[in-house]
Amino acid sequence: MIVRQPFTLNITAHGDDVDYDLLLRSKKFVGLVYSETVDAISDAAINKSKTAVLFKMAHSEYQVEINKADWKIALEQCIEYYKKDERYERCSEIVNLIKKLEL
Repeated sequence: MIVRQPFTLNITAHGDDVDYDLLLRSKKFVGLVYSETVDAISDAAINKSKTAVLFKMAHSEYQVEINKADWKIALEQCIEYYKKDERYERCSEIVNLIKKLEL
């Protein structure tokens, strides 16, 4: 069994508020979420899990996960993201993962 340790998300805010809009527009953060989505689903499929844990929130019990019923939709969204970035090899990997999930 392969055990993947989910990414730990640690958000440091200066002041009282976190600017989540700015975070969600950050190319680096968005890229990380798409990458973690593919890796987490791949590992969850190998381990026959019902959920894929993308990342855990630092200093809390919360984690972000995707239920198996939503894996295909999430992966299709990842393909669209990587197409825009012209990362066609990554798209091909994701298409192959979707095919494996459908078996």
